[in-house]
Amino acid sequence: IGSKCPATTFHSNCTSSLAALSAAFDKIRLGEASIILVGGIESMSQMYYMANIDRKDKRFRTSEKVKEFWADAKDKMELIDLLSSGLRCAITGLSMIEISEIIGQNYSVTQEAQTKFVAESYKRLANNIDHSSYIHTIGDLKEDELSKNYKDEDENYFARSPILLKKEDLLNKPEFVKYLHKKQNFSPIVTRHSAVSNADGAGFLLIMSEEKAKSLGYYIQGEIIDIDYTAIHPEVALLAPGYSIPKLLDRNHIEFSQPYFDIHMPFAASALGYFNMCQRKFGQNWYNKFYDGDINRYDNSFIGHPLAVTNIRNIINGLKVLYEDKEKSYVVISSCAAGGISHSVLLKRYEN
Repeated sequence: IGSKCPATTFHSNCTSSLAALSAAFDKIRLGEASIILVGGIESMSQMYYMANIDRKDKRFRTSEKVKEFWADAKDKMELIDLLSSGLRCAITGLSMIEISEIIGQNYSVTQEAQTKFVAESYKRLANNIDHSSYIHTIGDLKEDELSKNYKDEDENYFARSPILLKKEDLLNKPEFVKYLHKKQNFSPIVTRHSAVSNADGAGFLLIMSEEKAKSLGYYIQGEIIDIDYTAIHPEVALLAPGYSIPKLLDRNHIEFSQPYFDIHMPFAASALGYFNMCQRKFGQNWYNKFYDGDINRYDNSFIGHPLAVTNIRNIINGLKVLYEDKEKSYVVISSCAAGGISHSVLLKRYEN
């Protein structure tokens, strides 16, 4: 690439790589570049802790001083987990797990529905290990565990995973109760097997103009047709793709039945809440699309979600579908992020 090549960093949590793709798309359309390397890199296992301490105290003005007076410093500092704070909405104060719980409760998602959804997702990953772009980032999940002991809706050893949130803790959070439809009569439903796991990863794509691709003799895997950027209420941030995708389809006169979808779904509860919301609001049957293999055919985000990388994985999966499934001419990639934002991208098969 060379040291004189300009580069830019984008940070919007889960939509970071789609934000980078959107900027690259605009630069190429404006003629500011003809070829751009777009990627996402994330190392959640190495995410920092931050020590917050008053530097006005002379003992703590440098790191060397902090070490020298460590006995005093450790009692005065506030230790902040940047991973945990990064997965918490700065507007509502809710964690992504809590938002998923709100969506699951408000849109009548059951544990049984989550179990069936999770089991299907893991089966898809098990069946596509050889060419899945995600298998190496799953952490302690082993391939042999993916390939055995599936019985109906049994999601394997993850069935023993506990509920992540406690009812009494949630009811003591005014910011949670405020957005819950049923204030008292509920039981938490988000389990560990259906919630996002931390992961590391990296993924890259080459984005270029048609003219540049042809001059280099590249096989063109897909064409970017349109990009949508939408924001909704942050307390239901994980539903944002449900508002972005219809705008993208309507703008390009494409029916819901036509595309394949690869969508960032960090929690089974929010994904199924999203399905229910789209059924009620837009009359779209996402359940049929999912179980017909037209959504997330190869894996799912809650299996492992290295924030800035996930959408690159979505795009790679979508391009794979365009290459292998000649009945599909369009692919929609969509993602949500804390704060209630969504990026959605419409891709089309390019006839080489």
